[in-house]
Amino acid sequence: MNNTFKIIRNFVATIASKELKLKFWSWLVYPSMQKEKEEALLDIWNTQQFEADKSTYEAFCKFKKSIRKNKSHLVISIHRKIIRIAAIILIPLLGMATVYYYLNTKTTDIEILECIAPEGETRELILPDGSKVILNSGTVLVYPSKFTETARTVYLSGEGYFNVTKKTHNPFIVKTQHLNIQVLGTSFNLQAYPLNSKTTTTLVTGAVKVEKTGEPDCYVTLTPNQQLNYDNHTGEFHKKDTNATLYCEWTKGKLNFITMPLKEIFKILERTYAINFQISSSILKSDLFNTDLYTIRFKQKDEITNIMNIVTKTVGNITYKLEDEQTIVVYPIKKERR
Repeated sequence: MNNTFKIIRNFVATIASKELKLKFWSWLVYPSMQKEKEEALLDIWNTQQFEADKSTYEAFCKFKKSIRKNKSHLVISIHRKIIRIAAIILIPLLGMATVYYYLNTKTTDIEILECIAPEGETRELILPDGSKVILNSGTVLVYPSKFTETARTVYLSGEGYFNVTKKTHNPFIVKTQHLNIQVLGTSFNLQAYPLNSKTTTTLVTGAVKVEKTGEPDCYVTLTPNQQLNYDNHTGEFHKKDTNATLYCEWTKGKLNFITMPLKEIFKILERTYAINFQISSSILKSDLFNTDLYTIRFKQKDEITNIMNIVTKTVGNITYKLEDEQTIVVYPIKKERR
């Protein structure tokens, strides 16, 4: 382990004082040993992605909620001089390829933009090439103010629906924490939340090539109405035929839970309604929460109480109460004594 790596690793692992942060940032952006610094940051990013826990996600949510207070800053421009400074902060928060993107953007006249869809909201935007993107709740998209002539690369943490403008000799690439999705012109849905156990690509039209990050020879191609699930822990691909439309209807305000465990349903509800669940320990350990699969479809986004009424009745043996406007307590139904 060289000195550059030690310095960066120790800083990331330390609760630093303001003075130490300033010294570190000054050292980080200083032009010497840039290759070593970038390699060290990339190495930390590669290990950090497997260390994310609930506190990491909570910190990420707090960051997004703070952005929500000022709607005009939902698209953030990051000055080139600040890119390397921001990188060390973004590593533990985003756990995604954003950092690597910052470190490898060589064109100095291109701004790096972030579009954030806070919990409880969605966002629509048009990229510099005319491609349209819809971001689901709790999502961050990082993209340049203009694309290069050889590639159109963006970074996603969360879920997005992409309708990509066709450019035959200029591929469109979406990078996530674990996968790279390459297309020329197509529409597809991509779900890549930091704490999810899998990354899911669902193709609507066209064709896509999905490859493992850093392993271009390990890839899978999809045709319309196919879905690819990538296990973020085992590194395995699982491809299947499906009705792609069902997985994109969130863009129209609908909620579809397709063969999904209750723990995943609650994650989606937390993001969609900007709420928190407090779940009893007995439910957390049960099959009905972790392994049993449910399919529930809602025609439109309804009040959370109506959603919870249907979910609890479908699952059975559980009920809920509203603790406050942002907290729902879920607990087992007590069996009556005879």
